[in-house]
Amino acid sequence: DAGLASLTTLDPGAAAQSGAGSSVALAASPSGDMLLSVGAPALDTVDPESTPHGPGTIYFYGRPAGQDADTWSLHSIDQENPGNTAEWGGLGYALDVVWYQDQFNIMAGQPRHQIPGKEVAGGVAHLRGTLDSSSMEFVSTVNISEEGSRFGTSLEFEGDTLVVGAPGTSTNAPYGAIHVVRYFLDGIEQT
Repeated sequence: DAGLASLTTLDPGAAAQSGAGSSVALAASPSGDMLLSVGAPALDTVDPESTPHGPGTIYFYGRPAGQDADTWSLHSIDQENPGNTAEWGGLGYALDVVWYQDQFNIMAGQPRHQIPGKEVAGGVAHLRGTLDSSSMEFVSTVNISEEGSRFGTSLEFEGDTLVVGAPGTSTNAPYGAIHVVRYFLDGIEQT
């Protein structure tokens, strides 16, 4: 019989007021370690009054292979940590996680990300690490240079293909756009 076998509630605490759980992604390593990523795209730990427009953060829950289904440990990424970028604009709005070269690789949408001279252009951050890591390592940011595109509102990553939603893209107004990016976890080739 199919059905719910057990239920575990993971509570990131104060982040619940900042959209925690707006996006989630789960991945397993070949050995059975599991990483659950939970986006809190409106969280601002520096200036709580700015919510719901904070830079956002991602909470990482890890479960080593062989542990009970309700045994998860919480790790989080500080909003100022990845790439030391000042404006993360909604980090964790959309998420996907894959296992590659002995690490979890997280693709995190940040549709309010600012790039010089372009407000709300958006972006997708690539982070990576293991359950043993105290934090995830920032690798790079993929973005397009169109102001207001909100690149990173949705995303999916498979193989070397990153598909990213940008509902504010004006070149196809009023419909927005889907961007297909060839993204190699060792480097980027945008198309």
